[in-house]
Amino acid sequence: MGTIAPRPLFCAVLGDGDQWLVEAEWQDGSIERIATFKAHFEAVNWIGTHSDVWLQERTLPRTEPAFSSADPCPASPTRNSTSSA
Repeated sequence: MGTIAPRPLFCAVLGDGDQWLVEAEWQDGSIERIATFKAHFEAVNWIGTHSDVWLQERTLPRTEPAFSSADPCPASPTRNSTSSA
């Protein structure tokens, strides 16, 4: 019988100011910050609807880099913008 991969405990915690954080606490006691939200219900909703997918994606072996050195910030809002100059 195969072994079961460790699963963290997901928590919504109040961070600095009024931001809510989703954190994963692993079996070794380490804590990994995953996401930040404006409202507690958004953080709790993320845990209920996205944590399983996040965990699957995190544990899958990567076959290619997440980004290239030529594009260090693929999520940048200016990445696809055009200039009028």
